[in-house]
Amino acid sequence: MRQPRLAGLSCPRGDAHFSMPHITREKLDAIAGYLLDRTGSIGVEQYGDSERCVQIYRVWTEKGLHVLRVSDRFIAGHGAGEMRHCFDDWRVAERLVRETRRGILVTSDGLEPFEIG
Repeated sequence: MRQPRLAGLSCPRGDAHFSMPHITREKLDAIAGYLLDRTGSIGVEQYGDSERCVQIYRVWTEKGLHVLRVSDRFIAGHGAGEMRHCFDDWRVAERLVRETRRGILVTSDGLEPFEIG
């Protein structure tokens, strides 16, 4: 069964816009599933931020709230299995849970911590 594509995911770049038609519910759910499986999370909330061109995952664990941002370009450029493999290689879950004052941004270039605020 084909997964529906999500509408409205576009990022401004100067005067031009590009859309991310390859961001599917399957991919977004795969990231949420990874976070639930690997972090011991008691809950995951996902939403898009079109101004930053990212998908945001708020992850609640016994240590508190953790924030993961995944770039729309990364999601569009990788299949669900590929993303999970990258997340495992980069130890996204372990790093995310370890960060109590900063979030983690995932891009095609790797991981970058950011200040939550």
